Amino acid sequence: MPLLLLPMVFSDFDEIIAQTRTAPVGNDLVANPVPTCWPVKDQESAHARAKWHLERQRERFLQDKTAFYLKVVDTDDNFNIAGIARWHYYPEGYSFETHGHWEKSNWDTSVDTTAWNWELHDRILELRDRSRESWMLPAKSPCWILTHLVTLPEQRGRGVGKMLVQWGMECAVKSGLKAYLEAGVMGMDLYARWGFGTVGEAILIKDSNGQVLFQMAKMVYPTK
Repeated sequence: MPLLLLPMVFSDFDEIIAQTRTAPVGNDLVANPVPTCWPVKDQESAHARAKWHLERQRERFLQDKTAFYLKVVDTDDNFNIAGIARWHYYPEGYSFETHGHWEKSNWDTSVDTTAWNWELHDRILELRDRSRESWMLPAKSPCWILTHLVTLPEQRGRGVGKMLVQWGMECAVKSGLKAYLEAGVMGMDLYARWGFGTVGEAILIKDSNGQVLFQMAKMVYPTK
Protein backbone atom coordinates (compact mmCIF):
# COMPACT_ATOMS: atom_id res chain seq x y z
CA MET A 1 0.00 0.00 0.00
CA PRO A 2 1.63 3.28 -1.08
CA LEU A 3 -0.17 5.38 1.55
CA LEU A 4 1.28 5.58 5.06
CA LEU A 5 -0.22 7.15 8.20
CA LEU A 6 2.28 9.00 10.42
CA PRO A 7 2.33 11.65 13.15
CA MET A 8 3.15 15.11 11.84
CA VAL A 9 6.48 16.71 12.70
CA PHE A 10 7.52 20.36 12.98
CA SER A 11 9.02 20.60 9.47
CA ASP A 12 5.83 19.32 7.81
CA PHE A 13 4.22 22.73 8.16
CA ASP A 14 7.03 24.38 6.18
CA GLU A 15 6.74 21.68 3.52
CA ILE A 16 3.01 22.22 3.10
CA ILE A 17 3.43 26.01 2.91
CA ALA A 18 6.24 25.69 0.34
CA GLN A 19 4.11 23.48 -1.92
CA THR A 20 1.77 26.40 -2.58
CA ARG A 21 4.60 28.19 -4.44
CA THR A 22 4.35 25.68 -7.31
CA ALA A 23 1.00 23.90 -6.94
CA PRO A 24 -2.10 24.97 -8.89
CA VAL A 25 -4.11 27.62 -7.05
CA GLY A 26 -6.37 25.96 -4.45
CA ASN A 27 -4.52 22.64 -4.62
CA ASP A 28 -3.38 22.82 -1.01
CA LEU A 29 -3.95 21.55 2.51
CA VAL A 30 -5.87 24.52 3.85
CA ALA A 31 -8.96 23.31 5.71
CA ASN A 32 -12.40 24.88 5.89
CA PRO A 33 -13.70 27.32 6.84
CA VAL A 34 -10.57 29.20 5.72
CA PRO A 35 -11.11 28.66 1.95
CA THR A 36 -14.74 29.74 2.32
CA CYS A 37 -13.71 32.91 4.15
CA TRP A 38 -10.58 33.63 2.12
CA PRO A 39 -11.01 32.77 -1.59
CA VAL A 40 -7.82 33.01 -3.66
CA LYS A 41 -7.28 33.63 -7.36
CA ASP A 42 -3.50 33.56 -7.80
CA GLN A 43 -0.45 31.81 -6.40
CA GLU A 44 0.67 34.77 -4.30
CA SER A 45 -2.61 34.95 -2.39
CA ALA A 46 -2.79 31.15 -2.13
CA HIS A 47 0.66 31.13 -0.56
CA ALA A 48 -0.25 33.96 1.85
CA ARG A 49 -3.38 32.09 2.92
CA ALA A 50 -1.53 28.81 3.44
CA LYS A 51 1.26 30.55 5.36
CA TRP A 52 -1.18 32.18 7.77
CA HIS A 53 -3.22 28.99 8.22
CA LEU A 54 -0.32 26.56 8.64
CA GLU A 55 1.63 28.81 10.98
CA ARG A 56 -1.45 28.92 13.22
CA GLN A 57 -1.60 25.13 13.05
CA ARG A 58 2.08 24.85 13.94
CA GLU A 59 1.56 27.09 16.96
CA ARG A 60 -1.19 24.76 18.13
CA PHE A 61 0.97 21.72 17.34
CA LEU A 62 3.55 23.07 19.78
CA GLN A 63 1.27 24.35 22.54
CA ASP A 64 -2.04 22.47 22.62
CA LYS A 65 -1.53 19.32 24.67
CA THR A 66 -4.93 17.93 23.64
CA ALA A 67 -4.02 17.88 19.93
CA PHE A 68 -2.78 14.97 17.83
CA TYR A 69 -1.64 15.98 14.33
CA LEU A 70 -1.54 13.23 11.71
CA LYS A 71 -0.52 13.00 8.07
CA VAL A 72 -0.84 10.49 5.27
CA VAL A 73 2.12 10.36 2.90
CA ASP A 74 2.30 8.84 -0.57
CA THR A 75 5.32 6.55 -0.57
CA ASP A 76 5.12 6.27 -4.37
CA ASP A 77 5.43 10.04 -4.71
CA ASN A 78 8.55 10.88 -2.73
CA PHE A 79 6.62 10.68 0.58
CA ASN A 80 4.70 13.85 -0.25
CA ILE A 81 1.91 14.68 2.19
CA ALA A 82 -1.49 13.72 0.78
CA GLY A 83 -3.67 14.75 3.72
CA ILE A 84 -3.59 15.93 7.32
CA ALA A 85 -5.91 15.81 10.32
CA ARG A 86 -6.09 17.12 13.87
CA TRP A 87 -7.72 14.97 16.53
CA HIS A 88 -8.16 15.99 20.15
CA TYR A 89 -8.47 14.01 23.33
CA TYR A 90 -10.32 15.90 26.07
CA PRO A 91 -10.05 13.95 29.34
CA GLU A 92 -12.62 16.22 31.02
CA GLY A 93 -14.78 16.83 27.96
CA TYR A 94 -14.75 19.86 25.70
CA SER A 95 -15.09 23.27 27.35
CA PHE A 96 -15.46 26.38 25.20
CA GLU A 97 -14.30 28.53 28.09
CA THR A 98 -11.05 26.57 28.29
CA HIS A 99 -10.37 25.72 24.65
CA GLY A 100 -12.36 28.19 22.53
CA HIS A 101 -9.53 30.71 22.25
CA TRP A 102 -7.59 28.46 19.88
CA GLU A 103 -9.96 29.11 16.98
CA LYS A 104 -9.86 32.91 17.11
CA SER A 105 -8.13 34.24 14.00
CA ASN A 106 -6.29 37.02 15.90
CA TRP A 107 -5.91 38.57 12.48
CA ASP A 108 -2.76 40.57 11.80
CA THR A 109 -4.10 43.79 10.28
CA SER A 110 -0.68 44.58 8.81
CA VAL A 111 -1.29 41.86 6.21
CA ASP A 112 -2.89 43.47 3.18
CA THR A 113 -5.82 41.45 1.89
CA THR A 114 -9.40 42.50 1.36
CA ALA A 115 -10.46 38.95 0.49
CA TRP A 116 -10.06 37.59 4.05
CA ASN A 117 -13.38 37.68 5.90
CA TRP A 118 -11.99 36.96 9.34
CA GLU A 119 -15.22 37.98 11.07
CA LEU A 120 -17.10 35.20 9.26
CA HIS A 121 -14.28 32.74 10.02
CA ASP A 122 -14.46 33.48 13.74
CA ARG A 123 -18.26 33.41 13.78
CA ILE A 124 -18.42 29.99 12.11
CA LEU A 125 -15.95 28.44 14.53
CA GLU A 126 -17.38 30.12 17.60
CA LEU A 127 -20.90 28.90 16.82
CA ARG A 128 -19.54 25.42 16.15
CA ASP A 129 -17.50 25.26 19.32
CA ARG A 130 -20.00 26.90 21.66
CA SER A 131 -22.65 24.37 20.71
CA ARG A 132 -20.52 21.36 21.62
CA GLU A 133 -21.38 21.30 25.30
CA SER A 134 -25.09 21.09 24.38
CA TRP A 135 -24.86 17.98 22.20
CA MET A 136 -21.66 16.14 23.17
CA LEU A 137 -23.34 14.41 26.08
CA PRO A 138 -23.01 13.78 28.89
CA ALA A 139 -21.22 17.09 29.33
CA LYS A 140 -17.68 17.09 30.73
CA SER A 141 -17.21 13.43 29.77
CA PRO A 142 -13.89 12.31 28.24
CA CYS A 143 -14.06 12.21 24.46
CA TRP A 144 -12.22 12.41 21.15
CA ILE A 145 -13.02 15.18 18.64
CA LEU A 146 -11.91 15.52 15.02
CA THR A 147 -11.66 19.24 14.28
CA HIS A 148 -9.47 19.42 11.20
CA LEU A 149 -9.26 17.21 8.09
CA VAL A 150 -8.12 18.03 4.57
CA THR A 151 -6.71 16.06 1.63
CA LEU A 152 -5.16 17.21 -1.63
CA PRO A 153 -7.73 17.23 -4.45
CA GLU A 154 -5.75 14.78 -6.60
CA GLN A 155 -5.50 12.34 -3.67
CA ARG A 156 -9.24 12.14 -2.98
CA GLY A 157 -10.85 8.76 -3.53
CA ARG A 158 -7.74 6.83 -2.46
CA GLY A 159 -8.67 6.38 1.20
CA VAL A 160 -6.53 9.19 2.64
CA GLY A 161 -9.38 10.71 4.61
CA LYS A 162 -10.56 7.34 5.84
CA MET A 163 -7.11 6.55 7.27
CA LEU A 164 -7.03 9.84 9.14
CA VAL A 165 -10.54 9.41 10.51
CA GLN A 166 -10.14 5.77 11.49
CA TRP A 167 -7.14 6.59 13.67
CA GLY A 168 -9.40 8.55 16.01
CA MET A 169 -12.22 6.03 15.76
CA GLU A 170 -9.84 3.29 16.91
CA CYS A 171 -8.62 5.47 19.79
CA ALA A 172 -12.21 6.00 20.88
CA VAL A 173 -13.02 2.29 20.76
CA LYS A 174 -9.89 1.32 22.69
CA SER A 175 -10.64 3.86 25.40
CA GLY A 176 -14.38 3.10 25.48
CA LEU A 177 -15.24 6.70 24.61
CA LYS A 178 -17.18 8.62 21.99
CA ALA A 179 -15.62 10.31 18.96
CA TYR A 180 -17.24 13.46 17.62
CA LEU A 181 -16.95 15.72 14.58
CA GLU A 182 -18.78 18.46 12.72
CA ALA A 183 -19.12 17.63 9.02
CA GLY A 184 -19.69 19.91 6.09
CA VAL A 185 -22.36 19.02 3.56
CA MET A 186 -19.83 17.38 1.24
CA GLY A 187 -18.48 15.07 3.95
CA MET A 188 -21.62 13.88 5.70
CA ASP A 189 -22.22 10.81 3.55
CA LEU A 190 -18.61 9.67 3.86
CA TYR A 191 -18.60 9.92 7.64
CA ALA A 192 -21.93 8.08 7.78
CA ARG A 193 -20.45 5.32 5.62
CA TRP A 194 -17.59 5.00 8.09
CA GLY A 195 -19.95 4.57 11.03
CA PHE A 196 -20.75 8.08 12.30
CA GLY A 197 -24.34 9.04 13.02
CA THR A 198 -25.93 12.49 13.03
CA VAL A 199 -27.04 14.15 16.26
CA GLY A 200 -29.96 16.59 16.16
CA GLU A 201 -30.20 19.41 13.66
CA ALA A 202 -27.33 20.86 11.66
CA ILE A 203 -25.47 24.00 12.74
CA LEU A 204 -26.43 26.80 10.33
CA ILE A 205 -24.49 30.03 9.89
CA LYS A 206 -26.61 32.66 8.15
CA ASP A 207 -26.08 36.16 6.85
CA SER A 208 -28.21 39.17 7.82
CA ASN A 209 -30.78 38.20 5.19
CA GLY A 210 -31.17 34.68 6.53
CA GLN A 211 -29.24 33.03 3.71
CA VAL A 212 -27.24 29.98 4.84
CA LEU A 213 -23.51 30.64 4.40
CA PHE A 214 -22.16 27.51 6.07
CA GLN A 215 -23.68 24.29 7.34
CA MET A 216 -22.29 21.58 9.60
CA ALA A 217 -23.79 18.28 10.72
CA LYS A 218 -23.12 17.13 14.29
CA MET A 219 -21.87 13.53 14.22
CA VAL A 220 -20.85 10.86 16.75
CA TYR A 221 -19.17 7.44 16.76
CA PRO A 222 -20.12 4.89 17.88
CA THR A 223 -23.81 5.68 17.53
CA LYS A 224 -24.84 3.53 20.53
